[in-house]
Amino acid sequence: MSLHDRAKQALLRSPAYVRAHRMGGRLTRPLRQLSDLVAIVRCDLTRPIPAATARVPLETSVASREEVLGELTRLWRSTDPQQERLARARFTRRLEAGFLCFIGRVEGRPVAYNWTQYEPGEDGGVYVDLRADEVKCLDAYTIAELRGKNIHAALLREMLLFNAGLGYRYAYSKISVTNRRSPKAHRRLGWERTGTMLLVGRASGINVVPLSGSSHPWRRLRPEDY
Repeated sequence: MSLHDRAKQALLRSPAYVRAHRMGGRLTRPLRQLSDLVAIVRCDLTRPIPAATARVPLETSVASREEVLGELTRLWRSTDPQQERLARARFTRRLEAGFLCFIGRVEGRPVAYNWTQYEPGEDGGVYVDLRADEVKCLDAYTIAELRGKNIHAALLREMLLFNAGLGYRYAYSKISVTNRRSPKAHRRLGWERTGTMLLVGRASGINVVPLSGSSHPWRRLRPEDY
């Protein structure tokens, strides 16, 4: 490990950084709940998926229920105990809805995860109207000390290959315009932008406002969706 990498890891682990990161999240949460400008991207799973190799010895697999509710929820413990409880509840709902979670390990240690949704259903206050040959990738996470090692792209590629092997034709995802790293990983793997939408939080739910292209597969929740 280089001197630069060691210094970066020391900073990310420092109490001051953790406190600042937590405070920033709390301060910006009301704004993020009010609205979010996102790009919609699509990957054609019938085409060859470019290679993506992590810069650490990464092992990937579909996570079991026990791994999801055990090891993966505990990844949030050092950030905020409340976040660990929220993650457990969120992960439980996804497992019950048929989602699959993909896990990345380095030397046996869980360091990253990513989820796939297969059936139409609710996602954070909006409805994801997936067709029979479509999936949605969501909620990619890599531990702070190993970000920048191409782990996200490598794990995402394995997810795409897995779903292509199941016969799915398209994968969709949404990326906040404030996210700088995720779009690079998606572009390298052949994802294309199909639309832009604004998600606006309201008392009655989240409104989907298409700005360009198509907002498929996202739309606003309706009473019959509950």
